[in-house]
Amino acid sequence: VSIIRGVLTIQRMTTFTQTWKIQNRAAKDKTLVIEYPKNTSRSLLSPKEPYEQTDSLYRFKTSAKPGLSEFKVSEQQPGTETVALLGSRAANILYYVSFDKVTPTVRAALQKAADLRQKVDAIQSDIATATQQKNEIENGQGRLRDNIDTVGRDTPQGQRYLQKLLEGEDGIDRLADQITKSQAQLKLAQTDLENYLKNLQVE
Repeated sequence: VSIIRGVLTIQRMTTFTQTWKIQNRAAKDKTLVIEYPKNTSRSLLSPKEPYEQTDSLYRFKTSAKPGLSEFKVSEQQPGTETVALLGSRAANILYYVSFDKVTPTVRAALQKAADLRQKVDAIQSDIATATQQKNEIENGQGRLRDNIDTVGRDTPQGQRYLQKLLEGEDGIDRLADQITKSQAQLKLAQTDLENYLKNLQVE
């Protein structure tokens, strides 16, 4: 596992093994030829070489002793996975921290990237919450104005509606100020994450 300029690269080697159980009821050894489909994306691990091969299959020759015996074919297939960390959620980044083959250096880098991502996510969540609250107050302000028009500004009920209207305006101003500050914090947090990943090169 390595990280170069914010791209996590995972190189895997998968081993495939097929086992045949061979029952030889005769009293002497017999020669057995096994045909096995060829997969061009895999390489033979064992046996090293087939007895024969065609474009589509391998042929393996083995000696089957009296009684029960086994014959195995093992293959390996390399694979590569790449992940753009900048667009990944913190939970997805932390998933790779648990990999056995991750070096301490890569693990520490992934943890820091996840921490920076979590900071961005937390600020985005705060902005979303404040925006929703602001929208709800603004929607209520329209209803309060309609109520004031209906009962009259100078009536006791109209005065209560007016007081709520003014309190709502204060709340809208506070939330708007909070959103503006959070957006500035978000920009800084996103820049910190981008700069960290852009200059990151570990393996």
